[in-house]
Amino acid sequence: MKLLLFAWASEVGKSIISGQIAQTVSDYNVCILFDCYGGGDYMNTSDQRHLHREAFLHLSNEMAIKLGTQFLLIRNESNAVYVREWKKRVEEGVAILKAINPKALLIFIIDASDNSI
Repeated sequence: MKLLLFAWASEVGKSIISGQIAQTVSDYNVCILFDCYGGGDYMNTSDQRHLHREAFLHLSNEMAIKLGTQFLLIRNESNAVYVREWKKRVEEGVAILKAINPKALLIFIIDASDNSI
């Protein structure tokens, strides 16, 4: 597992760079992007993208769409349940990718993660 973190001041193009990275990864890799800012929607009290479980739901279900892993459909569970279920899906997704191409990477880009802390 590798972690790449970049942080700059606001309004310098981090979201644009995130989107460009997501669009330019090799075809055999899978990239999943989650925007915690959501175009400012995170400030709306009805949008709960700032909560851990929402990020895990989004990331898990994007994996299901792109890789055929199980969808994450649970609601109102503890954070530990969401972390455990996401981890299972990541392991499943990596196994699916590696079976197709041993060089493949499962890449997650979390944009504006400071809005989810």
